[in-house]
Amino acid sequence: MNITVLPSRTPEGHQVLIPVVNQGILNHEELLVEYTRMLTTIGQVLPRTELNAILYPTEHMKYATSKLFACMLRFFQDTLKWYKSSSTKRVLSSIYSPFELRFKETVDQINEWSREVDQIASAAARAELRDLHTKVDQLVQVSLSTHTVYQTPS
Repeated sequence: MNITVLPSRTPEGHQVLIPVVNQGILNHEELLVEYTRMLTTIGQVLPRTELNAILYPTEHMKYATSKLFACMLRFFQDTLKWYKSSSTKRVLSSIYSPFELRFKETVDQINEWSREVDQIASAAARAELRDLHTKVDQLVQVSLSTHTVYQTPS
């Protein structure tokens, strides 16, 4: 990345410009770290979401999964838009619009819908387990009622 700084004719100009440039560099670094973190998070969420959607294809799961994917696509679109912008615009946007301001809502929604998908899957798994437990109890009752135990007289 090239940062061009026009020389200031006064020492006061340097005192104002240096903190702004430093903040821009720090924000740019944070932006790249956060992009990487979100891409990693999405990479971890996708296989789990796919498995949950296959195992529990309820309407509620389909809705939550579609909302999660929509948020991910929005994040990718915004990231691509930022990446395709000029390097000067990226530097300026890192100063005036850091990651936290630009993507916080989308990131929060991705995390929220990911938790929702996991909670739906967890509830469905508990319901399946309870159903299985009920069926086992019924089989035991049927087995006990049809098989009487004979004791030999002593």
